[in-house]
Amino acid sequence: MNQHRKRIVLYYPRQTDERSGTSAGMDLLPVALLSIAAWPVREGYEVVIIDGNLSSADEAHRRVTEACEGALLYGTTGTLGHQVSDGLECTRRVKARHPELPAFIGGWFASVMPELQLATGLYDAVCLGQGEVTFRELVQAVDAGTSLEDVAGLVLSRDGRFVRTRPRAVVGWEELLTCPWGILDIEPYRTAQLAGRGPGEVERLPAPPGFAGKPFFGISYFSSFGCPEPCAFCSAPGVSSRRWKAMSAERMLDDLCQLHERWGLDALRFFDANFGVSQKRVKALAEGLIERGHHFWWYALMQTDHVAKYEPATLDAMRDSGMYCVQLGTETGDAGVMSAIGKQCAPEVNERAVRRLAQRGICSLATYVIGFPDESEQAMMRTVEQCERIASVTPLCRAMVWPFRPIPGTGMYPRSLELGFEPPPTLAGWGEADSYHLTDQSPWPGQLPPRVAERRKVYEHFAGLAVGVGKRRIGFWGRRAQRRVREQDYRHARLEARVYTVLDAVARRVLPTAPDRRIARLSGYQTSVLAARDRPGAGSAPA
Repeated sequence: MNQHRKRIVLYYPRQTDERSGTSAGMDLLPVALLSIAAWPVREGYEVVIIDGNLSSADEAHRRVTEACEGALLYGTTGTLGHQVSDGLECTRRVKARHPELPAFIGGWFASVMPELQLATGLYDAVCLGQGEVTFRELVQAVDAGTSLEDVAGLVLSRDGRFVRTRPRAVVGWEELLTCPWGILDIEPYRTAQLAGRGPGEVERLPAPPGFAGKPFFGISYFSSFGCPEPCAFCSAPGVSSRRWKAMSAERMLDDLCQLHERWGLDALRFFDANFGVSQKRVKALAEGLIERGHHFWWYALMQTDHVAKYEPATLDAMRDSGMYCVQLGTETGDAGVMSAIGKQCAPEVNERAVRRLAQRGICSLATYVIGFPDESEQAMMRTVEQCERIASVTPLCRAMVWPFRPIPGTGMYPRSLELGFEPPPTLAGWGEADSYHLTDQSPWPGQLPPRVAERRKVYEHFAGLAVGVGKRRIGFWGRRAQRRVREQDYRHARLEARVYTVLDAVARRVLPTAPDRRIARLSGYQTSVLAARDRPGAGSAPA
């Protein structure tokens, strides 16, 4: 076999448009591509992964196009947002230079919109859902010159029709390999983080305790696939069929401890869709880190009903092993809406979960959504009011309210279309469509009643200040905001917000070199809630 034909080129698209002045968090490693690269690397293929977030888009696309010279195949991925646009543009450049090179795409967005991907004429196939085994067989088929129709889990274009090969079942970690970390050059990620986080960095890893105002090095990590929850606003049920497959705690410990020794990381972000499904696994991980003497700070996405039900000993072990922040899927403060989206828990569970974490000094980012299809104004207000109660109880939680956005492949997508949502007709159009808090455009007329929209806006302003400014002490504006939220007193809110904005802008110009002020602003609510845990009276009593 010609050695050049054994090269596989994978592109991880940029997560933000560089023209917007924003950049991706540098802890977000291309783990999805490392995962699918594992089997080909084991079987002797050369796998080249190029991360578009490490350079300009033009430079990244140039490097990908050059790497594709003589390659066996090219592949890419992407989630809803700019990754769709950037991946599309890169693939166009690759195919213009190498028209005969087999090209493939996978990932969450491609899995729910495969026909739109194939309609571009750029791809030979779309990989659906869990991709590791599918990609292994796809590589083998391309290398052997056999038909892709024999590979399960693909969508193909044949004679103007879209053809799906036989379905592929979700597999457990016994059929998956550990990421081939050795093929990733970690230095660009480490160097960028230790140089300090820029003002336009989005989706950043929250600063761990002791690092507010100081650079730190973190990475992202996946330890499970899928989610058992039926949430009607999420694409996971359709992509994973509500299956959840997770790496064992022992295997995860071996891998994480080796990475800690190799890279000396300060923090780790579990990017699992639902990290806390198994209390036994989480407890074993936490206790294992303590027993092995590996301490690094870690952060994960969890559901409130799991946190609310965990044994106190599990929560204590999580804290003692380095868990410092949890992103909670709180969703709504209304019982009827909670049932409508498919979650089988009462809204009060949200407040219990936040309280249990705060009592241990663990911070939380609680994400709420309002404006679901057919949601009443009263239900939306109950959600905002729950956020206000949480914000008034603890500065260790930042409860955020995001407007609902229709996402293809979700249970609520058809109803969104009926209400007037007009989806982008092209793939490029979807690349400009962000989700939830990243856009202020309503998907259909009248989604948020004026009273709700105004209440959300003023709440978000004051809640952002109420958790402090990333320092051990809260100043005048923070104390004032805490009182506003606690008493739900938003009189003269717009005027007060304008005054604060003007004074804050002046302070930035007058004190441009003050590191605590600068880092606090750059880190936003994420570092501010973490700084709060160091304040006297943060609380440490078990629940």
